[in-house]
Amino acid sequence: MVVPPTRPPPVPFQRPPLHHFDTYAFVQQLQMEGGFSKDQAQLIMEIMQQQMRVKIARNKDRLLHRSQLENEEHILQASMEDLRNAVMIHRRNDAAILRAELVMLAKEIDQLEIQLNEDLNYLQSSIDLTLNDFRNDGRQEQKLAMIETQQVNHRITVMIADANMAIERMRWQAIWQGLLGIAAAGFGLSAIGYGLSRLRARTPPPPIISQMEFDDTLTIADMQIYG
Repeated sequence: MVVPPTRPPPVPFQRPPLHHFDTYAFVQQLQMEGGFSKDQAQLIMEIMQQQMRVKIARNKDRLLHRSQLENEEHILQASMEDLRNAVMIHRRNDAAILRAELVMLAKEIDQLEIQLNEDLNYLQSSIDLTLNDFRNDGRQEQKLAMIETQQVNHRITVMIADANMAIERMRWQAIWQGLLGIAAAGFGLSAIGYGLSRLRARTPPPPIISQMEFDDTLTIADMQIYG
């Protein structure tokens, strides 16, 4: 039996140490500008390099790997797609609800318009009836006022006629009273004249005074009486 030759185990690949900055230039700069010796400069460089490696290792632990990043990206895209679908569904639902509300609002507006038209018609009818009643009342009052005016005019006419008759009666009474007064005055004057004539007929004539018996002491008035 032939035994196949065994292969030596693979040597793991070791990456060369990674330098994050130029160590040689940094050591030379420390020696030339800082005044450090070569050993001191190398020690400072190694300390800084070690600190940087520790910091970078910590940051690598905190960072995500590519697969994790792709997984997170896939999850994020799926979440965004779900969110987009949810937003679209929500928008569709809101649009449907809004359309339904608009339809209900349009129906309510139509009902309100119908109710408003009915109320306006009822109000117009009420106003027309009120105006007709007012016109009828006004006409009735006008008729009553005309009747009362006619009655007042008739009363005034009757009163004027009565006043004219009373004035005419008073005028005729005054005329008759004047005529009676004149007649009475004439009758009285006639009676006085008749009485004077009778009295004159009964009195004797005055004696005739001769020239010899003429008294010089008589006045003109006495002479007129006796003469």
